[in-house]
Amino acid sequence: MKLVIIGAGAAGLSALKAIRGIDSSSEVTVVKKESAPPYSLSSLPFNLAGEIKDEKMSRFDDDYFQVMNANVVIGKANGILTDAKKVILDGGRKIGYDKLLIASGSSAIMPRIDGLEKDGVHTMGSLSDTFELREAAKYADRIVVIGAGFVGLEAAIALRKLGKEIVVVEMLERVLPRMLDTDMAAIAQKMLESNGIEIRLGDQVEEVLGDKKATGVRLGKGEIKCDLVVVGIGVRPNIEIVKGTPVKTNMGVVVDDTMQTTVTDIYAAGDIVETLDPLSGKTRIAAIWPNAIEQGRVAGRNMAGAETHYPGPLSVNVINIFDVPVVALGLMSSDVEGAESIVVNRGGNTRKLIIKDDKAIGVQSIGYVRNLGFLLVLINKGEKLGELRDRVLDERFAYPVATR
Repeated sequence: MKLVIIGAGAAGLSALKAIRGIDSSSEVTVVKKESAPPYSLSSLPFNLAGEIKDEKMSRFDDDYFQVMNANVVIGKANGILTDAKKVILDGGRKIGYDKLLIASGSSAIMPRIDGLEKDGVHTMGSLSDTFELREAAKYADRIVVIGAGFVGLEAAIALRKLGKEIVVVEMLERVLPRMLDTDMAAIAQKMLESNGIEIRLGDQVEEVLGDKKATGVRLGKGEIKCDLVVVGIGVRPNIEIVKGTPVKTNMGVVVDDTMQTTVTDIYAAGDIVETLDPLSGKTRIAAIWPNAIEQGRVAGRNMAGAETHYPGPLSVNVINIFDVPVVALGLMSSDVEGAESIVVNRGGNTRKLIIKDDKAIGVQSIGYVRNLGFLLVLINKGEKLGELRDRVLDERFAYPVATR
């Protein structure tokens, strides 16, 4: 049997491991668009800041694919012939498959802003992007980051650690708007500002100024001079590969709980997929590392013939703001009508519990890390809080760590 995996990120390599744990004989081919060894996207900000050296970025030894008995093809997969069961690569080359996994990940969203094509405008969506940004930053003093979400703030923090003057521009009225409620976001903003990052909320970049090279940005409320611009408003799934095929897409590729798409023998996993969230009852893209690993594992096992079902994505977001962990589990208050909350502040650390019908549906934590595993299990199981309601946020209590 011929198995083809498009993508060598978290989902693709998790699938490869799962396949080889069951099937040692099938021919497996991994299509990867970068020649660099496999690396973790979550390590890119640390590499940018110089905290993880280039030679430490690889997740595996150089002979990993050989050990896994997998063929490697360097190139971009541009399309799929579903009837003929073939993947189309750059240059028109085709690779046949019996079963296919699409784990082609996501790309940086480029907003409709005049001047983004100029020199000095960067993203941080890949290792090569990060290398280019780090090199350009050597000759920059002031940098504008577009977006105060997860991607933008990771870039801003890394560049600030390099000693750069940073201005973050966010069109919404709070930082981390898809991760934190307004009150918790205000605390995170103060942490950023106390570490020298300027935050401009409720405004947006309308144009990158300069002739051929970026020299500043024009906002709705003025201008900012700068040497570099970093676009960090988020990522979008790379669903172009299934354009013109019967594979169903919405915001991402639609899959069932075996990670199979609407076309038999074609699976998808990682940042590209849209799965059912048991917390909200809605489908969504949950582009975080643990979800990609689990989705890849489930897809790989099913491709190898071992029926396995995906329980749904974890709702976990973690960002370190100058070494202070900021964590969001489950839903925000704004996600659920009629939700109530309990906030506990102790020693400069803050936790917020979001409750609906006496059930924990979300937790936001700044500084605390203890008991977060227990709280995530509590959210996922949907059990009544009961007597735990008034003490579940107290990090001094020890709770049993249960599995999902």
